[in-house]
Amino acid sequence: MALICPSWSYVSNHHSDPDGRIILIWKPHLNITISHQSRQSLTCRVDYPSVPPFYFTAVYAGNTVEERTELWVELLDLHATLNLGSYPWLVRGDFNEIRHPSEHSIPSIS
Repeated sequence: MALICPSWSYVSNHHSDPDGRIILIWKPHLNITISHQSRQSLTCRVDYPSVPPFYFTAVYAGNTVEERTELWVELLDLHATLNLGSYPWLVRGDFNEIRHPSEHSIPSIS
């Protein structure tokens, strides 16, 4: 990592998933505090000079309905546990959801 992004910091969710499906990389002027990590998400508090703190959750959802349901329950729990109603909270990532069957990698599956 030091060769690609000298002096930058990074964290992954390898402690929660052996594949480490989520990696966050940031420049040194940000202060990142990891609040929660799981197999499907990584949540951190972001502090930046002269900007109010906010929370960021990176998501890489599972492929099954059951896994995605677990993710939504986890996000609701995080909202309550971290009091995220009192802070801006940005949630981004791959939720493994499609709007139309034609978007599926195997379109014949409905």
